[in-house]
Amino acid sequence: MNGKGCYMNNKKRKFFESLSVQLNSYIEAEKVIDQFISNDMDAFQGKRLFQHALGNTDSDMEAVFDRIVKAYKDAAGYGYGVRAFGLMKSMHDHLTNLFNEFSSYQDEKMPDEMNLVWDLCKAGALEVSKVLEYTKGFEENNLKAEARCLKIHNFKSRGDEAVRDSLEAVYGMNNSIDIIYWKDVLKEMNGFLSDIDQFTICLQKLLAMEKDGMHF
Repeated sequence: MNGKGCYMNNKKRKFFESLSVQLNSYIEAEKVIDQFISNDMDAFQGKRLFQHALGNTDSDMEAVFDRIVKAYKDAAGYGYGVRAFGLMKSMHDHLTNLFNEFSSYQDEKMPDEMNLVWDLCKAGALEVSKVLEYTKGFEENNLKAEARCLKIHNFKSRGDEAVRDSLEAVYGMNNSIDIIYWKDVLKEMNGFLSDIDQFTICLQKLLAMEKDGMHF
């Protein structure tokens, strides 16, 4: 993406802003999960803070979809927008499942190998948040946005290796209940990281349309 001739209309800016609001709520929810991982919070307090972090997800997601309809009249833009919307919902589900797992099995220490997977999940979400911030000044920041997107894809590659290492550690456990539990946790983390990566691809496609002057 180069900066020459880039333009983004107001409806599209508002669409990206709605994505940013939703994603930032996920980042706050990750902070609550972090406290569970370090055993710094009980389940009752955690549930209250987790729900507060996510806010009113149904109405917030309705707002996101409404922005898609208003922003994109072409099939390609609408399709990528809807795909991004579905991935955003999937991220929400992965985080909710992770919270439920950690709050129900709180006293267990997460295997060291899985810490990297979780760190990459958090780092990926932060990078996507920065990409969405760049859309506010897309004409000047599209090169920076693309660099962030490439960084996120690198996180996914690193995450694939970290997941393999984590599975090896999990299967080496002696307790079958622990194996089942940590496999489930790892599945949710990997799903979240995969969603972040696919969401980034959607952003790249939508931003490339702006760069190429595809204003519908």
